[in-house]
Amino acid sequence: MSTTTNRCLSLKEQGNNAFRLRKYMQAIELYTDALDAATADVALETKRQLLSNRSQSHMVWDSVHEALRDVNLALSPEYTTAESDRAVTAKCLFRRAKLLYNFCRYEEAQQELVKFMDISREFGLGLGEGQELDKQIKKALSQPSDSEERMRAELLRAVDSRGLMVQDYYRPHFPYPPGPFQPGEREELEVAHFDTNDQRPFKTDPNATPLVIPFMFAAPHIRGVSRDGKSLCARIDVPEQEGKPISEYAKFALEAVAMQGPVEGDRQRVLRDVVRHTGRESVMVMITYRGRFLLIPNKTTAKELWEGARWPREDGSPCPFKDLKSSPRPRPWETDGAPLVHGWSMNMFVVHRDELDLL
Repeated sequence: MSTTTNRCLSLKEQGNNAFRLRKYMQAIELYTDALDAATADVALETKRQLLSNRSQSHMVWDSVHEALRDVNLALSPEYTTAESDRAVTAKCLFRRAKLLYNFCRYEEAQQELVKFMDISREFGLGLGEGQELDKQIKKALSQPSDSEERMRAELLRAVDSRGLMVQDYYRPHFPYPPGPFQPGEREELEVAHFDTNDQRPFKTDPNATPLVIPFMFAAPHIRGVSRDGKSLCARIDVPEQEGKPISEYAKFALEAVAMQGPVEGDRQRVLRDVVRHTGRESVMVMITYRGRFLLIPNKTTAKELWEGARWPREDGSPCPFKDLKSSPRPRPWETDGAPLVHGWSMNMFVVHRDELDLL
């Protein structure tokens, strides 16, 4: 056994120990170190087991995007062959089915679960939680096409396909925040929806249906709009298919609040501040899902924002937006993107260039 193989197996065992102690991020990092150290002489099955274990660690850590990426790689022809350990294959198939169900990709989840059950029965591995997941998938698939649950699933798939980030905790509540709500409050909220007359997706390709996403614009340096000294904020729906710069919606929404909303003090001063903070010298800042501070140019459209904030980049290119954080990403393999805060709205700061360092 080579020195490299010994090192990989040692790191793998350390990762297993960390997982058993519920130190999931430490386990992820140890499995990653083992995969990085694995050279061509390390057995393919060892590498596949590392991917499988890291996927499970990501699942319990609620890093569902990374978990799906790892399990897809583990089950790819690059790592899974006719000679592969069927028990590991079965585990990966079940995890992929569970993750696809989490992403509301029910038909795909069912296909993976059938494969899992076939292998489990053939080799006497036991179905475990498979039967319960089977019930959940069948229930989801049985929902009427015009039901709220089916609409929610189609909308969430469309959001995921654009790289918008919805934290795992908020996915069951999407497209609403988790609440609690006063009577009638939930129904009055503006939430993400399909930009069609009946708010239903295209039958041919639901993910290609244009979206409307609610944005919350905050101007942290414009104060005096309330007695408690809070800064100026405004919410507005942004239709991605219009192709207008996001800054135009920010200007319109903030001016509307300054002119018509409740203002404590000098309304004209507030309006002057809005003009200053939404003019040529203004900039927008978005905090990504992983906490990076991206400087968004005023000409950026909604579609450009979705695509530009995606990380890692499929083509290996750098992020097109300037990152105001000087420190490198601590875990560059983590999925990142434009977040829907509380599974609900896109939040952005609007500031004057001279006040960027005050954020």
